[in-house]
Amino acid sequence: MIKRILLTLSCSATLSAQICFDSKPLVYNTSNGPNSCVKGDFNGDGKKDFAVVCDRDGSIYRYFGSNAASFTLSKGVSTSSIDYPTVGDLDKDGKDDLVVSQVLYKTVRIQYGKNTVGEVSLDFSPYRTAIADVNNDQKQDLIVTSIGSTGIAQIFLGNGAGFGLTITDTLLPRGVYDLYMKDMNNDTFVDLITSNVVYWGDGTGKFKTYTTLPVNVGVSLLTDLNNDLLPDLIYGHTDSVVVLFNQGNKTFGNKAVSLVKGENSTLFEADMNSDGHTDFFKYFSSEGLALYLGDALGNFTFSGQYLFANNIAEATSFDVNNDAKNDLIIAFRGMNETRVYLNKGTLVPPTVGTDTLKACEDGSKSVTPTAVGTGLLWSFPLPMIGVWIIGDTLAPKVPNSPGTGLRSFYVDQTVNGCRSAVATVVVQVDKCAAVGLDDVALQNQVVLYPTLVSDFLHLDLPNNAAALIVVSDARGVEQLRVSTLGDIPVRQLRSGVYFVKIEQDGQVAMKQFVKE
Repeated sequence: MIKRILLTLSCSATLSAQICFDSKPLVYNTSNGPNSCVKGDFNGDGKKDFAVVCDRDGSIYRYFGSNAASFTLSKGVSTSSIDYPTVGDLDKDGKDDLVVSQVLYKTVRIQYGKNTVGEVSLDFSPYRTAIADVNNDQKQDLIVTSIGSTGIAQIFLGNGAGFGLTITDTLLPRGVYDLYMKDMNNDTFVDLITSNVVYWGDGTGKFKTYTTLPVNVGVSLLTDLNNDLLPDLIYGHTDSVVVLFNQGNKTFGNKAVSLVKGENSTLFEADMNSDGHTDFFKYFSSEGLALYLGDALGNFTFSGQYLFANNIAEATSFDVNNDAKNDLIIAFRGMNETRVYLNKGTLVPPTVGTDTLKACEDGSKSVTPTAVGTGLLWSFPLPMIGVWIIGDTLAPKVPNSPGTGLRSFYVDQTVNGCRSAVATVVVQVDKCAAVGLDDVALQNQVVLYPTLVSDFLHLDLPNNAAALIVVSDARGVEQLRVSTLGDIPVRQLRSGVYFVKIEQDGQVAMKQFVKE
């Protein structure tokens, strides 16, 4: 029995300009368990550095930048169970210090830029930390919060060389899963932001009043999106991001919502296309990040999916080599290493058509799909096996027994040493005794509209002949099976990308639509 593969090449979202990363990253090895990656100037030379924290053996790696795409290592060792690093100059020596929580030991450790280590003891297990001047004495203070159904915020007032008086507030009604310190209303007093609550500072280190926001997840990013000099709030969900614009009067409105896809709500802030607007990366798998480009209105547009390596822990971004383009630094927990991917600018994404490709295992017959671009690779599953460069005259190599049904492949692109993602390819794998080219005619004659649908999907078929219509989601799970023509009700389907398989007189065609 010959296996036939019908390939429908389709982008999972509308593509904007993609960022081109050098396909050969700088690689820096770390010890066991890198879990955080942050940026700063840890040696005070005016050049950006980054630090990697490893929670399994308590190692802190500081990599000093040179503005020439190279880093030198300074390693510090703490005890085990360190996490959630915070960067700031606590002792005003011009060098950034690094604060980490030690949950098991009820302490926070400070790796000072001058290569000394400090410790602050607590009467609770620390979680998030922040550095800010909460009492307007021009000295940096340390804020530490607990984790639980209700939160504790303990403030250690800095004296420029250490910490003196402590201020403890227990007014946090919700668990603290994030922590930001920022003047949110331009009254010169630092405010405390966590989850869906803004606690308003009074300039003495106290936060006596607060505003609850209409969201149910923690803050993902805090940045000025619309250039009004007021920090706005970005909340990440698995399928969207919500922006609450800061009105400057202790209120937040003009909500903007952008549809995004990913595994969790974690966002990594960046400006990857150098337009001055906040962009962000989001997990789409444990090995990959999706990039969304922002504008000045709180909207984010999908740029591309980037496949990197095993078990991404955290990422940060800054201009490594002084070329006015922010680069990407990723810590990989599963590989005990950190990689620096240089940003080589925008890449015009290839145009991938929605033709149906048919191919036999022996490569005897094939139809070349519509694909404009070079160096396109696709694979199934991850990690890559059975790679085919789209545009080859030979039929694609069929991966080892992918199984029948809808299967997801992944596409990326390498051009002149640049690596950029394209999208996901959904493949309908069938078994048949022989392969002909008749299906192409059906594919070209089938009309499906609208492609962005709310309630009903309309399908026109040649000669209005009977056909079997199967609707499946992006994972290949069948959602709907009908044999009628005309309007097909899809109101019951959840939002997302769906694929329609049409079988008529032994021929097969594939189409897709997006359910709002």
